[in-house]
Amino acid sequence: MTIGQQAAMTAPPRRDGTTLAVSLPQARVLLATVVLTSVVLLPFVGRIAVLAFLAAGAGLVLLALDRLRAHATDVGLFLLPCVVALVSAVGSLHPQQTLWYGGQYTVSAIVLIALALSIAPLVAMRLASLAIALGLGLSLAFPTYHYVGHTGEIAFVGIFSSKNYYSFVVGTLVILGAGQCAAGGKLGRSFGFACVVIGFAFLLLGRSLGAIVGTTATLAVAGAFVATRVLDRSVLAPTLVLCVALAAAAGVWLVAEFDLVARQMAAVGRDPTLTGRTILWELAWENFQASPLLGTGYRGFFVPYYPPATEVLELFRLPPDAAWNYHNAFFQVLAGTGVLGVAAHALLLARILGLFVAGIARNRLRAADAGIVAAFSYLALRSVLEVDFTQEYGLGLFLYALVLAALVQRAAAPARGSRLRDAARRRAVGAPLAPPPPGEDAARGQRREARRERG
Repeated sequence: MTIGQQAAMTAPPRRDGTTLAVSLPQARVLLATVVLTSVVLLPFVGRIAVLAFLAAGAGLVLLALDRLRAHATDVGLFLLPCVVALVSAVGSLHPQQTLWYGGQYTVSAIVLIALALSIAPLVAMRLASLAIALGLGLSLAFPTYHYVGHTGEIAFVGIFSSKNYYSFVVGTLVILGAGQCAAGGKLGRSFGFACVVIGFAFLLLGRSLGAIVGTTATLAVAGAFVATRVLDRSVLAPTLVLCVALAAAAGVWLVAEFDLVARQMAAVGRDPTLTGRTILWELAWENFQASPLLGTGYRGFFVPYYPPATEVLELFRLPPDAAWNYHNAFFQVLAGTGVLGVAAHALLLARILGLFVAGIARNRLRAADAGIVAAFSYLALRSVLEVDFTQEYGLGLFLYALVLAALVQRAAAPARGSRLRDAARRRAVGAPLAPPPPGEDAARGQRREARRERG
């Protein structure tokens, strides 16, 4: 029996005795589809997408009220950065701007956490993949090229607003596809593999070396997680120690030899300032020092035609009304919402990491959950250079909500062992692959005695 048939059987009856045409689970999936499609197509259709997002999101929140109440603590932590964003209007350089965007950020977070709690993580991944595939199809039908002023290159961006956002959306398709390969059945794996292939093809089309490296690194992290779920601990422990040691050594060398790295980047034509990002980070630190508690206000500095912001935009050959940010999630939060904003995000991050640790330690996370790990790792890696999960109506905020909701649902599930690892262990000791449940041997003995008495 399919999911749709099960949903139809549980649909509420009408007064005439028939069932509703659309059941509650189907309504949630339909509304989630509209929300995710609106998020992806926002740069292309603008206000229409915002209106569709708000209308479908309102319905989704109403249908998810029971789940939002059941997970009130986690929902509260997810919305805490939004609350601080609104409060930062008190000391904002532009209070109206902060309240306007802070309100949209809050509404977006409420809708997306309701979505993530309403449907299964795998279903959410598939819906988002389909929405992105639609966006990429429209990108081929309506190709757009963006001039990157500070580098002078012409980049393919399709229907999306910038090269950075284009690469993020396409990389998200790869990550979601990999998650479906790990979790889905035969058809699901085929669809996931197609998403990975198409995603990498569009990354090559956009000629974004950083996005290709970051996406590949994310897949490597997800692969390492799968290894922790299926390998025997005697092999796993030394492997992980070696990987961590190599990563730590590489990080120490990079910091110690930064000047050498910068010279080598310049020699091969790459910008050692990471296309001007280090300049923005210095600016963010200065703005934080000027207002450490609540910062300059959420989205309160890069305001159109604001003279200090205009001077910065001129360095990047951008118009004075361009939408811009600090291109680092930490500095974006630090400069915009100050110490309180950083503390709010730190509490949410600590909750997510705690759920990860508990899920792994108690065997509630399995190899099939690699998509959750990949989504979180992708956001973490990109946060060094971008601000994906701090923006309203964005895929970054959706991935953040998806990770939290999936981990919360896994935490409520019973502990599970790795079938592959357990099967390997049983083979090693010569035990049967499927040992009978406790008490079954006694039941078999009783049945034998009964047959002997009858016969």
